[in-house]
Amino acid sequence: KTAQFTLLASLPEPVKALSKGAYTAPMPGEVVKILVQAEQMIEAGQALLIINSMKMENTIYAYSSGQVKEIFVNEKTLVKAGDRLLKIE
Repeated sequence: KTAQFTLLASLPEPVKALSKGAYTAPMPGEVVKILVQAEQMIEAGQALLIINSMKMENTIYAYSSGQVKEIFVNEKTLVKAGDRLLKIE
């Protein structure tokens, strides 16, 4: 007999920009540091914030250039996978 397996992702996809540049948490954790401010102009690839998950720091980077419109979290905020972090236009 031959066994067949289906591979499933153990973690959600990397942070992705949702409609209109809303960034979400890729995993549960604590927001350690917010590296940008509202109304700040940012470049693609720029670090936006750091989330600590399972004792590892994960940096969230911008997918595109733009302006930070809203920040939905504060430092020390606990987030779940999929929670909104910030919005860039």
